[in-house]
Amino acid sequence: RANGYKGAMVKVKKRVALLSKMWELSRLDVLARVRIKQLDALEVKKPSAGSKAVELARDACRALEEKASYSMTPWEEKNLLVARFPLEDYRRTVQQEPHMETAIDAAFARVWQAYADAGREADAREFFTVLSKKEGTSRLGSLARTRLYIAQNPERPNLLRSPGFETAWPGEPPEEEAAMFKKYQWDAFGPDGWSTWHFQQSVTRFHWDGQEVRSGKFSIGIGENQISGTFIHPVAVIPGERYRLSAWIKQNSSTPLNLTVRWIDENGWRDEAIDRVPRVGVSAAADGEDWKFVESSFTVAERVTHAILLLGASNQKKGEWSRFDDVKFEKILAAE
Repeated sequence: RANGYKGAMVKVKKRVALLSKMWELSRLDVLARVRIKQLDALEVKKPSAGSKAVELARDACRALEEKASYSMTPWEEKNLLVARFPLEDYRRTVQQEPHMETAIDAAFARVWQAYADAGREADAREFFTVLSKKEGTSRLGSLARTRLYIAQNPERPNLLRSPGFETAWPGEPPEEEAAMFKKYQWDAFGPDGWSTWHFQQSVTRFHWDGQEVRSGKFSIGIGENQISGTFIHPVAVIPGERYRLSAWIKQNSSTPLNLTVRWIDENGWRDEAIDRVPRVGVSAAADGEDWKFVESSFTVAERVTHAILLLGASNQKKGEWSRFDDVKFEKILAAE
């Protein structure tokens, strides 16, 4: 009986250990999500709030660093995961890096502004310089240097050729873009640099006109969209650089509007590879017809050659529409 009891206890302990092992990865996902929400909600009325912003940012970065180093023994992987869903896929199921970086960038911007409002911009520079040196080459160090780069480079060029949709293609697409269009089955659209894609045999109504504009004479829009039609603009990028995507949107739709950045390398879609990197996604709820500002910031992963910007609104009914204007894709940190 004693031997049987000990054997049963060994099995129970193994099961508990396995459950604990599985929960650890989920715990890190949850922790990162909580810190992102806290950063989004953080009020920064005084420069002293900078320490709280850094505390939350450090905790969020640490969670994703620990997630990246999470591992299983062959026995654990065999007993925890199904064969067709290995650890690398499981670990990348929830990819929060762009959401976290966006939240930290926004919180750090509020901290800088609090210093500026108090007439202490030199102290703001010192605050983020010290943080940058302390955190070194880590993600948090890079985010601190982003705030310094933005301050040092207030006039950052928009990398889109027709961000306000005011100019048409001057002729045929350049050779590199023409090759992309052929490979990925994109169709050149009216404004310079832009193309479209939609599922074959489905209806998507693409518009380029002046019916709804925030500035200038033109905007682009999507009307009826049976599945997932989207506007597309490729941008050449460099690994290690950081960028911000922003846009003004307006809609009369029952479904969310989506801004997405996908990645390609010399082999194709970098966000579909075995070691895939997360897509950047901003989803704006259909909550009215006023122009609304949305943005996201992110770091380019290794081997990436192009960011592929997509502006879309899936499953819109006849009579519904979504509009985009004054889109900006800007570098906010040079490659280090």
